[in-house]
Amino acid sequence: MEYKLILAYSRLLPQRPAYNRREASGDPPIDWPRLLRLAGRHGLLPLMTRSLGLCPIAGQPRDLEKTLADKVKPGLGRAIRHAAELIRVAGALETAGVPVLSLKGPLEAVRIYGDIGLRPVRDIDLYVRPADAGRAGRLLGGLGYRPLVPEIAARLGRAWIAPGQAPFRNASAATALDLHWRLAETSRPLFDMDRAISLRTERSFEGARLHTLPDEARFLHLCQHGSSHGWSRLIWLCDIAEILRNGDTGDAGRIRSLARASGQERGLLLACHLAATLLDAPLPAALADALQPDGGIGDMARRITRDGDRDAAPDRPDTLAARYRSLRRQLWLQDGVSARAGLLWRRLLPAARDLAGKGPQPVPVALLRRMIRLLALPLRRTP
Repeated sequence: MEYKLILAYSRLLPQRPAYNRREASGDPPIDWPRLLRLAGRHGLLPLMTRSLGLCPIAGQPRDLEKTLADKVKPGLGRAIRHAAELIRVAGALETAGVPVLSLKGPLEAVRIYGDIGLRPVRDIDLYVRPADAGRAGRLLGGLGYRPLVPEIAARLGRAWIAPGQAPFRNASAATALDLHWRLAETSRPLFDMDRAISLRTERSFEGARLHTLPDEARFLHLCQHGSSHGWSRLIWLCDIAEILRNGDTGDAGRIRSLARASGQERGLLLACHLAATLLDAPLPAALADALQPDGGIGDMARRITRDGDRDAAPDRPDTLAARYRSLRRQLWLQDGVSARAGLLWRRLLPAARDLAGKGPQPVPVALLRRMIRLLALPLRRTP
């Protein structure tokens, strides 16, 4: 019940479901604390707050609006801080001669929803060329940002460091920033960063001009991002659904061609299937025609839906089982053996080349054990 309500209300134009007549329909009572827990886990409290204001549910608690407002207010302040920092940092890097791409975060919140307060913002994501990563890191230091993982920050731009990014934090501004030098953790990324920088387009953002990917590449990148995390938060899927509703995808045929070229067509089709079935998003003909009956995609979508209806994430991310489960899902989403082998190589190589730092002997042994354990787990059609 609560999960269905979240799906109906997590959109700019919420559905007016039959739950207002639940007494007549025989639906069970709404567990309001559970609904708020689910909405919070999925990053949907701001959208739920707005939607419940537009379409109140009969019998909702009188203090629900105040409860939601209290929960959403800190997130709004965090989003505003990150938006201001995005403009400041991106402008400083561009002025210093380091071209950057801004993806996700505050820019997408405004572009998709028209209001930075309707989407949680956790950090800033800036993308630079590998050759510029070291200089960008030093510039970030001058802007008050400190690396959270010094071992990676000392090797910015290295092609073999997974997942091609380094986290920073500015304590005084209370903001977080991820500096990327690779678009995605795949064997065949959508573009190499030099190509991506050359294709970037300008977008207006709060009076500033920022650079991002063209529409088709941006849509596919967001699909890749959600798929890489197993769509464990519905807000990522809401982003895809609203882009589809806004017709902001660009050329759908080109999106599919880019997905094929980067080995990500299965991930693209899974995102479209979920957006259409769970959130009623309209699909362009080129993408709708590609959604032929596929037991694998349907099974994976059902697993994601089942996991989404849990009060907490199904796995602790720091357990071995959770890591292998995540890796199996990511391998399944890759198109072809070469793409899967490349992803496996990128995930396992850093442990051997960088993260140990205490001599070569212990690392290959640990790496070998991880590979054996992974291979011992059957890679079913749907993990």
